[in-house]
Amino acid sequence: MKPNQARIKQLQAGIRTRAAARLRGGKIIRVEAHPIPEHPRPRRVVGRVALVGDAAGTVTKSSGEGIYFAAKSARMCAEAVVEFSNNGARVPTEQDLKVYLKRWDKQYGTTYLVLDLLQRVFYRSDAAREAFVEMCADMDVQKLTFDSYLYKTVVPMNPLVQLKVTAKTIGSLLRGHALAP
Repeated sequence: MKPNQARIKQLQAGIRTRAAARLRGGKIIRVEAHPIPEHPRPRRVVGRVALVGDAAGTVTKSSGEGIYFAAKSARMCAEAVVEFSNNGARVPTEQDLKVYLKRWDKQYGTTYLVLDLLQRVFYRSDAAREAFVEMCADMDVQKLTFDSYLYKTVVPMNPLVQLKVTAKTIGSLLRGHALAP
């Protein structure tokens, strides 16, 4: 059994318990669950096959947003196919398709890197999650979050504001004892 399967079964049992009255008389047809693919796949292009969307792991960490990035990755891949096919005169190669990945990583790689870092720091314990909630009360953090979400990229901040946010973040982590191993 995979490490998360036991936890998934516990969560499913909890849902069944809470919904028991509504489910009475019904039958379970199939039970399945799959984790959200939050990590870009290491091999997103192989031969003449390119992964896009969830298959490529374009769901963002922390927010779980995936629709925008799924559509964007599909569009960027399609644009590369059109560009390198010479109006259908040739089949794009693996190297041609990898241009889509280079463009994707250049445009969105930093966003995924920052969200991965946030998840590693703030999602590792209850104390760290509480520090994250405290940090999110700051108006500068809210503005950064909103702007980054709106523009789908990490929006740069004024260096002095960034310094203030960093200090407040470290303070939140210290107050919540979230930096303990």
